[in-house]
Amino acid sequence: MAGVECLVEAQDILGEGVIWHPEEQKLYWCDNLTSNIQTYDPATGAHEVFPMPEEVGCIVFRENGKGICAAMKSGFAFIHDLKSPEIEYLVDPEPGLEGNRMNDGKCDRRG
Repeated sequence: MAGVECLVEAQDILGEGVIWHPEEQKLYWCDNLTSNIQTYDPATGAHEVFPMPEEVGCIVFRENGKGICAAMKSGFAFIHDLKSPEIEYLVDPEPGLEGNRMNDGKCDRRG
């Protein structure tokens, strides 16, 4: 298509939850079906992929600036560092239900 430029060859199966990090000036998103979180830095062109132990449906940045809150297959969790993912699971909103997964979410303007 004329006028369209591909910036990232992400090869996502189901890319979701796109969010801009204003301090880092990076784009973040997850590929729900390949269980990863990705970043793109438009200033450098760097694209990074961070494998996760399970599917991630969406992410938001924590208010304190330290890490991510993620909606994962087994529930909500904090991811403290993407480079060596220490995951702190918080709650499973649907315990015992197999086959479900989190999908698309955002915080409101109050977080």
